[in-house]
Amino acid sequence: MNGETQVLLGGAGGQGLVLSGVLLAQAALARGYHVAQSQQYGIASRGGFSGAGVVISREPVLYPLVTEPSAVVCLSAEALDRYCRGLAPHVPVVYDCGLGKTPATGRGRPLPILQEARTRGLPESANVMALGALARYLPAVDVDSLAMAVQARFGGQWRQANLLALRAGWELEDCHEYD
Repeated sequence: MNGETQVLLGGAGGQGLVLSGVLLAQAALARGYHVAQSQQYGIASRGGFSGAGVVISREPVLYPLVTEPSAVVCLSAEALDRYCRGLAPHVPVVYDCGLGKTPATGRGRPLPILQEARTRGLPESANVMALGALARYLPAVDVDSLAMAVQARFGGQWRQANLLALRAGWELEDCHEYD
């Protein structure tokens, strides 16, 4: 891995995990890192699998695909199945606790992401909320650099909604206790 941070983000099509990968890449670029971002789509545009991979490095990225994840986000059961096989025990897996299953490997971080987004009136921003929670595990970005990426990407009510979701995700991870 050569000091790279490699992140996988997966969920169902329409949940915005590819966009979260783009925001993560933009935040890392703004902090002076080299970045490669890739995308995966299932055959269905909504509801099928969708995912993103982001490789972040201080040096130029030589291979653009994630080979050894440093962190994972899963907002669907299929993403857990695809992305959480063979993970090292220390790899944090931020996932929605309402999926009815847990990661096969890695260090699970179950959070009520989808429920919290609905409760706060931000269901379309659950992906950004998950990104806020994930930021705790990524040395290359922080909530402020991600907020700058959100501000650059969105305007009007969507900017405000996604900034609220980002902070809520950061706080959600902060207040959740693990075994």
